[in-house]
Amino acid sequence: MRCCSWLEPPELEFPAMKRFVVLLRFTDNERRLEVRPAHREYLRSLHEQGKLLTAGPWADDTGALLIYQAADEAELDRIIADDPYTPETWSRSPCAASGPRSSRSTWLDHGS
Repeated sequence: MRCCSWLEPPELEFPAMKRFVVLLRFTDNERRLEVRPAHREYLRSLHEQGKLLTAGPWADDTGALLIYQAADEAELDRIIADDPYTPETWSRSPCAASGPRSSRSTWLDHGS
């Protein structure tokens, strides 16, 4: 037994989740503003479930950045399809994905 091993956090088991960065560009501002309260409530529920890490509009309100956590792109597509914002109100740019890391791993360990 190593000295002070009790200080180390326990190894945690996490499902293999990926993070997806999604960029939106708003297209139909009138319709989008009508459904914005429902959209925000939907995002709040995703955040509580651990499926949305962060989100926010651009300063000029022409689009937004969202970071989701999902098992794969198919799950991400389902999450986005259920959003009150519809394809008529925004367009989605291709997303970037990052795979899971160890629970003891941090962004500092990877230099990113």
